[in-house]
Amino acid sequence: MYWPSLFAIPAPKAMSLHGKRVWIIGASSGIGEALAYVCALEGAHIALSARSGSRLESIAETLPGSGHKALTLDVTDIPSFHRSWEILQ
Repeated sequence: MYWPSLFAIPAPKAMSLHGKRVWIIGASSGIGEALAYVCALEGAHIALSARSGSRLESIAETLPGSGHKALTLDVTDIPSFHRSWEILQ
């Protein structure tokens, strides 16, 4: 049972990802990689970011759909973050 329903709070409505851009930071393995696949299956265009660029490229190539981008990024490097943001705009 969805616990907020006990307090008359309605369940959140499902959001469609079809055609939307999703930027996943930490997408080279684990939860980030799995999330990329789930979002791509929902029709999203994925921007994958992590410090290991070669791994991101191989993931981007295997994602279903099109329009995916792999951006090598270290979030502690602020200029790198800004460059990645500009590429996605």
